[in-house]
Amino acid sequence: GALQLVACVITCVGYGVVNSPLRASRMWYAASGNTIAQTLAQAKSAPLGRSLILRLTLASRLPLYMLSDQQLGIYVSFVVAATLGLTLSPFWFALHLLDLVNKSADLKNVFKAVTLNGRSIVMTALFGLILIYLYAIVGYVFVRDSIVLDN
Repeated sequence: GALQLVACVITCVGYGVVNSPLRASRMWYAASGNTIAQTLAQAKSAPLGRSLILRLTLASRLPLYMLSDQQLGIYVSFVVAATLGLTLSPFWFALHLLDLVNKSADLKNVFKAVTLNGRSIVMTALFGLILIYLYAIVGYVFVRDSIVLDN
């Protein structure tokens, strides 16, 4: 259990250190049209009020940009599951099996097929329930005499 937790923490931190700054830089450029270095240079040359606003905006948005990475969220949830598995119940370690969906292209396609066609799947299940109900009514009508309602 402890090894699983250590492995999850190393994976999460390693992924975050490598990918989060790049993601934050790209998202900042997409939002502002400037690189982070250009924004900091503008903040240095701007008056005090404008400089403070630029720095606070940068400081508040960069962590949000870093944490908006879906893969990092998955790794963080694995760290939480490993911690819960170590402290509460070993059944929490079963959540790590969901990483198979993340690694397998076939399982990703199955997941997409189920989630994108959810309405049609629900309608098919409802139709199946209606058919089962009708079958039960027909069965009751034809074999009503053989049903014993004894306590």
